[in-house]
Amino acid sequence: MTPRAYTQGERRKQVELTSAKLRDLIANAPKATDLTDNDAFMEYSVSLMNVSLSVLHLACAIAPDAFTSVHGYAPKHAIVLGHMVRVRKLFQGFLSHIANRELDLAMMFARPLHETAVRMEYLMTARPQSIRSFKLASYKPEKELLTSIPKRHGDAFLDKIAARMRRKIGNRLRRDGITLKVLMANRTWNVDGLDFRAMLRRLGREGEYALSFGNGSHWTHGDWTDIDLHHLEQEGRRFHPKFTFTDPDPRVANGTTVFALIAAAKYVKWAKSDRTKALRRIMKTLHDELMRMDRLHEETLSA
Repeated sequence: MTPRAYTQGERRKQVELTSAKLRDLIANAPKATDLTDNDAFMEYSVSLMNVSLSVLHLACAIAPDAFTSVHGYAPKHAIVLGHMVRVRKLFQGFLSHIANRELDLAMMFARPLHETAVRMEYLMTARPQSIRSFKLASYKPEKELLTSIPKRHGDAFLDKIAARMRRKIGNRLRRDGITLKVLMANRTWNVDGLDFRAMLRRLGREGEYALSFGNGSHWTHGDWTDIDLHHLEQEGRRFHPKFTFTDPDPRVANGTTVFALIAAAKYVKWAKSDRTKALRRIMKTLHDELMRMDRLHEETLSA
């Protein structure tokens, strides 16, 4: 059976149950005096993150109307929805490693989550040309593959593999209305020619670059900062391998969760899939509680 989204009415009970679960969680939140160490903070933060994951899932699963829930989304809307689904999946990976006390791995999900959410916001108001630019820019690896694969290897087995690869790429290009000639002539590999900093600037959010995207490059690329802090133990002037993971704390866990929730709130408003604003009320409550815990944790650091 073809999977489909659900209308807000069909998922109303799940939204209500999620709201009730969050109210109960906050009602039984640890007192400030009980938050004596990182484990106490993180136990509560992970509980809030689990509710956040449920909310992100509902943001993706609820369609704006009954017709769309049955027949699916038009191509432009589908591309934005696909970004929201990617945010939800990346957050699940992030949460899984946070819960397992594996900060080194969790942070590998934070930067692509940020990038996906920003591009999603850009594409919400993008022109049809921008959607085409996004699709065309996605084919850079395929262009390089087509350029590097010889049409004839002189080996029947390799020729068969090469032919299959070319056929699959050709089928995808035709589906997206991109000719091979256009792909091979293309030299622009960013959406509308905008790199990530330029896209943030276009959205009035350039200040996020250094804090979120730039800083996340340590974990993405495995530079010296990442290697030094997380994968080696120094003893005098020499080093040993470090196999243990770094423990996360609320600064990373809560901040990334809040970012994902803000992106989801923008999506459901744009998609008109939260007409009663019930989901956004849950998102706002989660946002406020996560930020409250973040402030409490910060006080322990500056004490």
